[in-house]
Amino acid sequence: MYEFTAFYLYKSIFMVELLVAELLMCIGLKRRPLFALRYSLCCAGCIGIAFAIPVAAYNALYCSFVFMLMFAVSLSTLKICYELNWVSVVFRGVAAYTTQHIAYQTFDLGMMTLSLAFGQDVFTGGAYGSGSVSEYLPVIMYRAGAQSLASESPMRYELLTLFGYCLYGIVYLLLYILSYRFVSSRLKSSDKFELKNSSMFVFVVLFVLFNVIITSVVTYYTGGSANVLYTYLLSFYNITCCLFTFYLMFEVIFKKQLERGYTIANRLLKQAEEQYALAKENIELINLKCHDLKHQIREIGNASVGKDAIKEIEKMISIYDAGIRTGNEALDIILTEKSLYCNNRNIKLYCIADGSLLKFMSDPDLYSLFGNLLDNAIEAVEHLSEEKRFINLLVRSVNGFTQVNTSNCLSRELDFSDGLPSTTKSDKDSHGYGMKSIRLICRKYDGEFEIKTTGGMFEVNIIFMR
Repeated sequence: MYEFTAFYLYKSIFMVELLVAELLMCIGLKRRPLFALRYSLCCAGCIGIAFAIPVAAYNALYCSFVFMLMFAVSLSTLKICYELNWVSVVFRGVAAYTTQHIAYQTFDLGMMTLSLAFGQDVFTGGAYGSGSVSEYLPVIMYRAGAQSLASESPMRYELLTLFGYCLYGIVYLLLYILSYRFVSSRLKSSDKFELKNSSMFVFVVLFVLFNVIITSVVTYYTGGSANVLYTYLLSFYNITCCLFTFYLMFEVIFKKQLERGYTIANRLLKQAEEQYALAKENIELINLKCHDLKHQIREIGNASVGKDAIKEIEKMISIYDAGIRTGNEALDIILTEKSLYCNNRNIKLYCIADGSLLKFMSDPDLYSLFGNLLDNAIEAVEHLSEEKRFINLLVRSVNGFTQVNTSNCLSRELDFSDGLPSTTKSDKDSHGYGMKSIRLICRKYDGEFEIKTTGGMFEVNIIFMR
């Protein structure tokens, strides 16, 4: 059970390859305290467990069981060292295992080609076999079965050994880096995500397990008797299956996330329609009440209140009575509403807007667009020092196009995801859809949407081609 065979040694090699792949899948994630100590102890424990797992039998079923057990053990490292939920742990673990399997099969193809070039017939059982380690040295050439070549032509054997080491390093390094770049570009360093289509996720996991078991069965039972063509086809099949797994994981499952984002954005647009109707009614009511109050105060003041007191009261009321007029009723309502909010928080809203240029937009869409633009700007500046607490808004015609531009001071450097600034809220699942709504409205009206962060300023620039 603990004989120093090729398969017994390969268990530890496999564990190291898997741990490295998992580490790459988690770069940029939030680490737990004492990460270096945690990770070192976990890696040592995982490799120790790999050595401790007995080789009770040399068959495909037991080999598959051993690999699955080591994979399950390696997942505990991610949970202990990173602040991840279990869905994220399994997801990134499967991505790492798939990466390791692609590299393993690619290296296999390369070693087969090298062996054939050096006059070797093909392979013995290699890493799945019960032969002694000395028969399969060097370790990375466990599949080459080159012991006969070593006795017949030591020089060629040494050359094949050197090529084998170089091939191993190049294949694993290149494929691990490519996989990391692919995964990180899609996960955007997010430590939490939601998989609505759980059945698809389960299917992906089962598909990976099935692929590993099939590989074990075919490799073990064919051994050195395998036809070269069949062996090549098996490797290509495995690589194709692994690539298909990546497709399912990132293109299908995360498509659901994208659909969810647009669903929420559309829901926000629907809510904006209701908010617009309510805001319009409130602004009209405020203006009416303020107009009546002015007359009532003058009548009361003539009898009992001093002129200075009357002027002060009228000044306070005029803040609410001074509506913004741009030539577009919906824009007037949202700007009046936000200007009142800004005034109460000592935020200066500088506005130059020709609302007539936006007649092509529906009122709810216009209300949502400017509401989100100004809400984001207000949130960015309301906690800044007084000299930085201002917002610029511009709506004008430029060369026949309609330009909408907002700018405000930045409170901090922003991270971007999919071309949009990531939300600074702790609950990322429930926030960050304001900018998506803005982009959705721009696309609806064939507009161009651009964000700039230069010189400590955050600027949103929109051009409508009409």
